[in-house]
Amino acid sequence: MSNKILHPLKENEFNGHSMVIAPWGELLVHDQTDAGIFYAQLDLQEIDRVRKTIPIFQDRRPELYFE
Repeated sequence: MSNKILHPLKENEFNGHSMVIAPWGELLVHDQTDAGIFYAQLDLQEIDRVRKTIPIFQDRRPELYFE
């Protein structure tokens, strides 16, 4: 997750505090102050397992969404 803020009257502004969070909410990487690039290794199979455990997409009601 990048922490980018867009302001209509200013140039792009980046405030930091970027983070990577695992599917169950575990904080994998958190950069509080330093500028730079960081990496995290994600288990795509674990993400799929969690998505099947918490079937949020079954509760969607697209007919109620505005276009």
